[in-house]
Amino acid sequence: MDWGTAAQWGALLISIVALLRGELRSQDRDYKAEIKGVERRFEHVENRVQIVETEVNHLPDKNLVHALQLSMVELKGQMAVVVERVGPIKAVAERMQELMLTEGVRK
Repeated sequence: MDWGTAAQWGALLISIVALLRGELRSQDRDYKAEIKGVERRFEHVENRVQIVETEVNHLPDKNLVHALQLSMVELKGQMAVVVERVGPIKAVAERMQELMLTEGVRK
């Protein structure tokens, strides 16, 4: 093999290496852009999770919900007593209204 042929083969080899190197670098740039996009999305999701955590901290816990349930049951019982005691007053008011209507018709 003479020097001319070796130089041609060398040039071809150098061109192939340069081409492969350029392709790898462009893929590396693409990956860096993808990584930046993923980082931005991760930061967005992280912010949203922080907002949700803040909202959840303001919600009542199971003990408070249980206490509220017990209070509502107690109020329901008290309301039943009030309704029972107002029943006779309602009946008196209805009789008085009926009497007033009948007396008003007679006059």
